[in-house]
Amino acid sequence: MEPSALTLAQPGAERPAAKVTTPSKSSVALTWRSSDPLEEIDCGTAERFDLSPLNPLSVIVAPAEPGSVSGRPLGPSVKLAVGCCATSNAGVPDLKLSVKVSPAAAADTIGGGPDWGSDSGDPKGAEAGPEEMQLTLAGASQPTSRAAYIGGCFATSNVLAGKVFGIPVRGTHAHSWVMAYETEYEAFEAYAQAMPGGCVFLVDTYDSIEGIRHAVEVGNHLRSIGKDLGGIRLDSGDLSYLSIAARDILDQAGFNSTQIIASNDLDEHVIASLKEQGALIDLWGVGTKLVTAFDQPALGGVYKLGAIRSPNGPWHRKVKLSEQAVKVSNPGSLQVRRFEHQKEYVADMIFDELNGSPAGRTIVNIADLTVHKKIPDSAKYHDLLVPIFRRGNLVYERPSIHQLRDLAQSELGRFYTGVKRLLNPHIYPVGLELGLYQIKSRLIEETRKRESENGNLD
Repeated sequence: MEPSALTLAQPGAERPAAKVTTPSKSSVALTWRSSDPLEEIDCGTAERFDLSPLNPLSVIVAPAEPGSVSGRPLGPSVKLAVGCCATSNAGVPDLKLSVKVSPAAAADTIGGGPDWGSDSGDPKGAEAGPEEMQLTLAGASQPTSRAAYIGGCFATSNVLAGKVFGIPVRGTHAHSWVMAYETEYEAFEAYAQAMPGGCVFLVDTYDSIEGIRHAVEVGNHLRSIGKDLGGIRLDSGDLSYLSIAARDILDQAGFNSTQIIASNDLDEHVIASLKEQGALIDLWGVGTKLVTAFDQPALGGVYKLGAIRSPNGPWHRKVKLSEQAVKVSNPGSLQVRRFEHQKEYVADMIFDELNGSPAGRTIVNIADLTVHKKIPDSAKYHDLLVPIFRRGNLVYERPSIHQLRDLAQSELGRFYTGVKRLLNPHIYPVGLELGLYQIKSRLIEETRKRESENGNLD
């Protein structure tokens, strides 16, 4: 193997670029002054490079798996030009990638995902199951993949999350795979040779319709060796129109079981719209809008003291006042009781455990205190809040991620369907137990009177 060459160049600089040549099985560190902005990196035939976030900048070149490329650039805008040497038996030509990233994206977009130009990372798979999978950037936070799986997605493209949490991993090739070959057909053919048992082709690199036809051609070859075409993925354009056209092409060619996967900045509203349009999509690859909690990136909640006591003393309820009714806290040691009638959840009651189990079943609407609701006596119930730690000791047996997912799906299935509507959903009843409401009202009155007498309230 030829020696690996690393060149650091500052475009427009008058002085020659620093260059280090090292044997392929050793590594070298080169220091670049922090005052010199590093704008271009040319690794020549180096199999791997890493940029460590140090000051002054340290660059390490080291051998890795053939064809692997990773990096972590610094600075406000860094251009990467990477030459990647692949093994001959993989059938992949040398790659030349050029990527420009912003500071916010630098930490997450560079460093593992083969499709650096995609906003959704490396999606999807064609296994039967629930119809949503979660797509992430290679460096995106693994807890988001965990939350997505518990919430109902059946797989993730984040390989590390799959390893850490035991989430099923599904993925296709990237656009860069297709671009590395002379033709799209050659790219699909090479992918089929490498992954004959799980072929899902990304068909929109050049022309989606032609891409589908190329997928069918390679699918015929797969059938000749006892395999099949798992699916095709649409990642741009009119997804409704293209999915209908794709289904027609696939069915006419005899690929009736081949699945159609859609991605491209999807969220629940886009998916609902595509369904209404009659889109023939089997699986949804949801990435950016899910991982970033796009519609509500911050939880609008507060933590307030409900009760306090001295050692071995009685509990004293506390309430926090506000000019806004919604920000007045609820006093006591609170628990939430969920009621079920005819196998459907009908209401949640917030009550104070300091009063013991509630005798009555009347709740007061938090948003409108004039509205009271009587829960049927025949309704069964269970309490939702479970202690995790008591006096510093763990008292909770943590369920597996798969048990959590099954529980989430089971619980969602017991709510009235109107509650889960995206547009104008039915309001699920949640209220204060009548006794707690009366205690809260009395405490508010007593606190306002006391503070007023002390001159703390106008």
